Amino acid sequence: MAQKEGCAYNGSGLTTPLGKAIDEPLCKGVSRSPDGLLTTLHSARSPVVYLPVVYLPVVYLPVVYLSVVYLPVVYLSVVYLQLGDQPTGDQGEKVDRPVEEGGPPAVDWGQWWTYDGISGPRFWGVINPAWSRCREGRRQSPINIDPITLLYDPNLTPFAVDRVTVGGVLLNTGHGVEWRAAQGSALANVTGGPLSYTYTLTHARIHFGHTNHLGSEHLVDNKAFPGELQLYGYNSQLYRNFSQASSQVYGVLAVALLIQVGESVTPELRVLLDGVERITYGGSSVTAASLVVRGLLPATEHYLTYDGSLTQPACHETVTWIIPNKPLYINTAMLHQLRALRQGNSSSLAHAPLANNFRPVQTAHHRTIRTNIHFTTTTRGVRCRAGEQRPIYKV
Repeated sequence: MAQKEGCAYNGSGLTTPLGKAIDEPLCKGVSRSPDGLLTTLHSARSPVVYLPVVYLPVVYLPVVYLSVVYLPVVYLSVVYLQLGDQPTGDQGEKVDRPVEEGGPPAVDWGQWWTYDGISGPRFWGVINPAWSRCREGRRQSPINIDPITLLYDPNLTPFAVDRVTVGGVLLNTGHGVEWRAAQGSALANVTGGPLSYTYTLTHARIHFGHTNHLGSEHLVDNKAFPGELQLYGYNSQLYRNFSQASSQVYGVLAVALLIQVGESVTPELRVLLDGVERITYGGSSVTAASLVVRGLLPATEHYLTYDGSLTQPACHETVTWIIPNKPLYINTAMLHQLRALRQGNSSSLAHAPLANNFRPVQTAHHRTIRTNIHFTTTTRGVRCRAGEQRPIYKV
């Protein structure tokens, strides 16, 4: 699209920032294209499917109330009973789901939350008192990235990921598709950029929608991408493992790679998702192909960073987020395979799609989003005043 008069920036030299996105900020009087993206849950031990059960008066059960306390009371209540099937792998073996933090060790709290209904994101903070941060936190993720509020930080250097090959397992967790590094495998470390410590990558999660207009957790200028791949690592200099680090200060790194639809699939993303058609139902798994994690990163040194939280319960606010300034690509065929996945193999879940497994954006509460993309230099040698910088979208 033709640019209008005003200050323009063309210093990055990037031709596909975040894939067909903001290529440069201009001063007032610039037009936008809607297709553009950015450059620049005390529970008794329950039996094994979640079904809503109505208990009539004179039934005493521990019930979770909006006051976020457990009280055995006489009350007409709707609770979820864990009546689900035990997950199995692709060879019929049982697959252990990770036990979520904050509840009695014998309770698998990971099965008490979903992405919709009365166990969805709006209620995570009352399902389990230990998850109160999901409701009360001030540094929650994901967020919307507003290009106008980005703060250029000249001290943000490029971050680095070890070029090692990692063995892993690909799982359908019932909440999403997750890649986990195999036990005993070499692990990739991340250093530099906004990080003061070394972080060891242990797993990745992919979020996606049932249409191309939604799916990502982070938004750019209120625009969603069809998907988002999140690489998670823990501070291996201060903590022993991810479980310990997830609730501790400077504990977690998350690299959010936004996914755009293209003619082909980013090669290493194809490797990560190899075998996804064999994990149709929640609880199933398959041995993943060896993965060079570094190969998932797009070819750019530019990124955004902010302090936030895990996007699943218990929503600990211990995460340093890094969002590279270019997307990964996926084709329609691979998206179709993802959208065919189901939450489980019981009668109640076999038809429940895994898609739309994203948490809605959270209030930023005036958090600073820093970037190493320099917006002030212009093609005409004129400097845009900070208050006048506006993003321009181009196809």
